[in-house]
Amino acid sequence: VNTHNGRFEFYDECVMTDPVAYGYGKIPVKSVFEKSSNIGTSRLTFLHFNDKPQKFLDYLDRFGLSQPLGFQLLGEGTPYVNKPGELGWSGCSLPWMSIGYELKISPLQLLNFYNAVANNGQLIMPIIVKEIQRDHLPMEQFHTRVINQQICSPKTLSVVKELLEGVVERG
Repeated sequence: VNTHNGRFEFYDECVMTDPVAYGYGKIPVKSVFEKSSNIGTSRLTFLHFNDKPQKFLDYLDRFGLSQPLGFQLLGEGTPYVNKPGELGWSGCSLPWMSIGYELKISPLQLLNFYNAVANNGQLIMPIIVKEIQRDHLPMEQFHTRVINQQICSPKTLSVVKELLEGVVERG
């Protein structure tokens, strides 16, 4: 992926920059992840989804990032995902969404997504209370619930795990 000299323009209105002012030049996809290259990530997203933004949004749905989880505690919050046709959607939206802008998701949702990667693709409703008791007798019990049995293919999951390990080892 060509990350250029640390600065890349989408159309004439959106300038994406990387964490280092000099840029990374042409780097492999693996390095895009390891270096947290905004330009590399946004260019890959633009390349694969610019003409089909709904496909990108469908992935966010599948990953459990676009709807509340229904967590046990009040105040979870409702995620916001900008969509085509809504006020504020532009040619810059997909590149910006790929690095976390034009989205509002909770830390719990992001953690739950990473948990799904660790759980071999199974997205599980997080719980913090297993049982409510009164006088040492169970009044109500809560069990884990699977939200999505498989957020992606096993092959994709293997690649994602390898990329994330690279972030820790070399990033």
